[in-house]
Amino acid sequence: MEFYNIYNETVQKIIGPRKKSKQEWIRAEIWKLVEEGNILKNIIDGTRSQRVIEKLQQDCSTIDKKVKKNMRKDKKQWFEGLATKAETEDSKGNMKESMISPTNSAKVRQHMLNI
Repeated sequence: MEFYNIYNETVQKIIGPRKKSKQEWIRAEIWKLVEEGNILKNIIDGTRSQRVIEKLQQDCSTIDKKVKKNMRKDKKQWFEGLATKAETEDSKGNMKESMISPTNSAKVRQHMLNI
């Protein structure tokens, strides 16, 4: 166990913590809501009173609903922005400037159909 701790500390010093890749379409406000939800979940884990737990779970579920709704909306807007940019660049005949490569354009079109 001691070896494991020393190994982890050394890796953290040399390499650093693992960086999470954030999706491009998620705004900072949504990340704040996610953090609030995580804090509420930690408070729920440390609480013993059943009434307090139920109240916190209701708050947590409303935050989760807000996060999911906003993420869906932002993702849709982001894909629509990509599509409109690709269309304008295509109409100009300037496909190199387009953010959507030919291999990804089919994926974007398919995703837009599913939204």
